[in-house]
Amino acid sequence: MPNSDPVVFLVDDDEGARNSLEMLLETYDLEVTSCKSAKQFLEIVENQGCACLVLDIHMEGMDGFELLEALKDHQTSFPVVMITGAMDTGIPGKAKKAGVLEVLEKPLDVDELVSAIRRTVNK
Repeated sequence: MPNSDPVVFLVDDDEGARNSLEMLLETYDLEVTSCKSAKQFLEIVENQGCACLVLDIHMEGMDGFELLEALKDHQTSFPVVMITGAMDTGIPGKAKKAGVLEVLEKPLDVDELVSAIRRTVNK
C-alpha cells in the first residue's frame, strides 16, 4: 500500500553529499527519501507520494535532465529543485524549459535549499 505522506526525494549519485543533505533536511522536519540514481528513483517513486524532487544534474547513467524526460514520458511530474556542482550559462534556461522551479549551485546553503523546497511545494 502506498505511503500517503508526501516526501522530498533527493536524487544525487554523490554518496557523501546525498547522506549529508538528507540528514540536514531532516533537521528541518522534512521527510526525505534519498536515491543514489535516477533509476533507483524511478523504481521506488510509484510507491510513495512526492512533494518535491531535489535532483542533481550531473549523475552517472541517467542525468537529471534525462530523468525529467523519463518522468514526462510517464506523464508524471513533481515540483523540482535542481542542484549542480558545475553551473554553466545554459543550465538555468534548460532547467526552466524542463519545468524546473529552482536551480541551486553546490556547495548548497541549506537554508536556501529548504526555502526553495518550501516555495516549490506551496506553488
